[in-house]
Amino acid sequence: MTGRSIGSDAPASEGSGPLSGLTVLDCSTFVAGAVCARVLADFGANWIKVEVPAGDPVREMGAQVNGLGLLWKIFGRNAKPITLDLHAPEGQDIFRELTSRADVVVENFRPGVMERWGLGPEQLHAVNPQLVVARITGFGQSGPYARRPAVGRIGQAFSGLSFMTGERGGRPLVPASAALSDHIGGWTACLGVLMALMHARESGVGQVVDCSLYEASLPVLEDAFAVLGLTGEVRTRAGSESPSHVPHDHYETSDGRWIAIACSSTRLFRRLCDVMASPGLRDDPELQSNAGRRSRRSDLDRAVAEWVHTRDFATVSQALSAGEVPFSLIFGPEDMLQDPHYIERQSILSIEDDELGGSLLMPGVTPRLSLTPGAVAHPGLGVGACNDEVYGGLLGLLQEELESLRERCVI
Repeated sequence: MTGRSIGSDAPASEGSGPLSGLTVLDCSTFVAGAVCARVLADFGANWIKVEVPAGDPVREMGAQVNGLGLLWKIFGRNAKPITLDLHAPEGQDIFRELTSRADVVVENFRPGVMERWGLGPEQLHAVNPQLVVARITGFGQSGPYARRPAVGRIGQAFSGLSFMTGERGGRPLVPASAALSDHIGGWTACLGVLMALMHARESGVGQVVDCSLYEASLPVLEDAFAVLGLTGEVRTRAGSESPSHVPHDHYETSDGRWIAIACSSTRLFRRLCDVMASPGLRDDPELQSNAGRRSRRSDLDRAVAEWVHTRDFATVSQALSAGEVPFSLIFGPEDMLQDPHYIERQSILSIEDDELGGSLLMPGVTPRLSLTPGAVAHPGLGVGACNDEVYGGLLGLLQEELESLRERCVI
């Protein structure tokens, strides 16, 4: 990975990436499409990011420093941004020409929009039969709600993630981020793209990857549907508790630090009892099964909470580590920047940014490949920063042609 880790001024190693030579043409807006394309680009794909001449709205989202959106700097890393008006017939012609040189197209418009522009899968496959077209929407390409507008928050609401997030009896909350479903959907679409590319390589035939934000999020609900169907129980908000395991919660230490403890098996539960010096709990016949522990949830959680709350974090941490009980501090960003594990693995990178005039912290590349690691070549660039490179270098347009396109606001 290029850039610097948070613990060193030395540059991280840079790999060419296993997807080097793959061209991704991305005309999506906001988050999910960018997540899909960015993962591919992190591993070497040539990501051409198509934006309207005024720039993608994601540039205005989130925190701004010197008029520059930090979210775009992160979401748009490794992208080659170009501007193109897809509403204009000439812009549509240029997009089709770009498609002929691409392996993947990523879009997230509502169903029918790309077809109305003459850029639907059938039209694009006529230009490039091996093309993989990733379509990321809130509700998918079919069904009565397909044409509804949606973003991450809507995907979370429709998928049940929000229904199950919050304190017991309280209001539904956003799980971690209002764009969580965008991230899940982007990664899911990326997986679909890679599978479709493998098929295209073997068959010479491209296909459509239809990824909805809500369906990508459904697996996070685990066995909620099975439980409802077989028992009639409706899983709902339960705070930080786990519906499946006990003790499996967050607990506060005497010095005000919050930790997570996860005992997802009888063996781990018995280890925790040994650490707490609670042989009565350890050997209680009723607590030797997960079902038995769930039936005594209140008693067990109270016992663990009292044990943790009478000790400071250092003491609790040392005891749980020695007893091999799964636990962690509830990390905040400042904790991550100082933690030796984060530092050694370069989980957070410091990337130089010329526009910001300094370094920018962002998550590192994941997953880690031993032979062909991913890389961050640069943060998100300015609007149309790669127009000359793409239109001149890839399509062979002359400078006077580019100037004419700019004057007519096609690019």
